[in-house]
Amino acid sequence: RGDGSDLVIFVDDVIDPVCRRVFRNIWGQIAQHNSEYFHSLAPHAPSNHLHNAGRATVALENTRRIMSDPLTAEALRQKYESNAAQIRGHLVQFPLDYLRNSALGSTL
Repeated sequence: RGDGSDLVIFVDDVIDPVCRRVFRNIWGQIAQHNSEYFHSLAPHAPSNHLHNAGRATVALENTRRIMSDPLTAEALRQKYESNAAQIRGHLVQFPLDYLRNSALGSTL
């Protein structure tokens, strides 16, 4: 289903929680699910969806515009509260592709 509720953890997984299979199939799925959920709530936050500074700036401006409308901000808060149980633990994916197309070198 993609919501993380279909994960099955076996006794062997508890014995070796960092083996490759468990890392990919359990921790990786939970991290992906949590990251996608957080991105739906905060599209301006660093993620693999923002490949350059221009897109990051546009996403931040859109979020500021959305949050400046009290009705929209309240709807987003209610969405979070009603779906918060979908978040499993503190796992998220590190955004390796965030700003990948931007020159981040020093201008000195």
